[in-house]
Amino acid sequence: MFVILLLPVASLAAPTGDSHPNDWPILFPDYCSGSAQSPIDIETSKTVTPSSDPGPITLTGYDVEMTAKIVNTGHTAKMTLEGTQPTISGGRLPAGDTFEFAQLHWHWGSEDSHGSEHTIDAKIYPMEVHLVHWNKKYGTIGEALKHTDGLAVIGFMYEVSVFVNAEYQNIVDSFSKIGNNRGEKEKLGKTVKLNDIVPPMFGSLDAYYYYQGSLTTPTCNEAVLWTVALNTIPISMDQLKQFRDLQNDAGAGIVDNFRPVQPLNGRLVYVRREPVLDVGTRLTPNRRVVAPGPLGHIRRKIHRIINFLG
Repeated sequence: MFVILLLPVASLAAPTGDSHPNDWPILFPDYCSGSAQSPIDIETSKTVTPSSDPGPITLTGYDVEMTAKIVNTGHTAKMTLEGTQPTISGGRLPAGDTFEFAQLHWHWGSEDSHGSEHTIDAKIYPMEVHLVHWNKKYGTIGEALKHTDGLAVIGFMYEVSVFVNAEYQNIVDSFSKIGNNRGEKEKLGKTVKLNDIVPPMFGSLDAYYYYQGSLTTPTCNEAVLWTVALNTIPISMDQLKQFRDLQNDAGAGIVDNFRPVQPLNGRLVYVRREPVLDVGTRLTPNRRVVAPGPLGHIRRKIHRIINFLG
């Protein structure tokens, strides 16, 4: 039985109880039966490269150390930040608009064979994180949800690694306090940067898929500018297990909290690639590509110098 997730915005009340995603178009017909629903399967051979390069998405404040709180909602783990929120702009987003960070949350499976909401050439990843931002020109998240450009969500896929992702220990260490404690926010033991959550991006997201879609939980508002990164995030088996060990109100493990892929219904999926390949794992169905390239070499040197001077 699929449990309905809390909406990824605090301004709207989400329905509670057990329901299967196949029933959502009937239970919530205003949006969940729409023609621009998410998630989707991204068929790379059918993606469109725009004639004019939209450029990278600028990530402002992603490198700032902030106090973070995490909560077990009973359906997922959700993280919020205190203080001035990071923002994103540029790239595939509407010109002149700024989107403010609201929260991030994860979707994962009971096994490594499933868990992500989006799929790439029908490949399913064990986990996916969604970084939710809202368009500040609308004043509130609630108002933003009424517009097709109201939210901008960036999704990253995870791949199982033999190595521990050191940046994630701060997060999974907090799970011992929220494991079966729904609704109580736990402050992370250390400050966090959004850059700790995602792959190294040096202030911008350069390579990504994008399309027009919806929230992946009821009421499934078709108000989301979706961006799915080509780079993936490594996570160890033990760290992934700690997500799966989180419990809901009934004491059952929180797993398989994802919505199946939805039909495109004629929508186009676009892709923006870097002019020169950089270091990173790329979302390809059957292999990893590690391509340093000259740009990656220069960026790494600059990054080291900044770290040394900082």
